Amino acid sequence: MHSPANAPARAGIVAEGVETLGQYDFLKSHHCDKFQGYLFSKAVPADALSDFGAGFAS
Repeated sequence: MHSPANAPARAGIVAEGVETLGQYDFLKSHHCDKFQGYLFSKAVPADALSDFGAGFAS
């Protein structure tokens, strides 16, 4: 069994509430690899998520 201290690297670190490039740069320099917050998108209502995600389809 893994403790959080030695969890597999793929789990990564998720930062929530990232609002500025300064916060993003700081977190990135400290090995954070997943981000969520207003810097990337304002809040999206659940019923609009399918439309929102369509913009990222290849």
